[in-house]
Amino acid sequence: MVKWYVLFVVLGAIVAGCGGESSGNTQPASSGAQVYLAWLAHWDTTVTGYRVYYGPTLDNVAPIRDMPVPQTNAVFDTINDLRAAIGAQLCFRLTAINAYGESPMTDGVCVTLS
Repeated sequence: MVKWYVLFVVLGAIVAGCGGESSGNTQPASSGAQVYLAWLAHWDTTVTGYRVYYGPTLDNVAPIRDMPVPQTNAVFDTINDLRAAIGAQLCFRLTAINAYGESPMTDGVCVTLS
């Protein structure tokens, strides 16, 4: 059995392209912004995928998408994928998956949708 270690040195998020205008509206822009996540691949060759977790805080996340190896990035639409409004905090954590199960979560990263 493979023991999991701290697996991701970098987990970064960038919010780009908030379409539409935000005149004090609490709803997301009609075209949605894109959230770009990127991470370093795990060194263990038994890793078969990554699981991305999302929520309003790092302590309150749920799985949102599984990514196959060798994928080391994901793009989320703030409207269709995240259901996020302008001003919302978007937090992400990540795990690696292999035949033995799932690793502990990364420390994570949060961004605010503006």
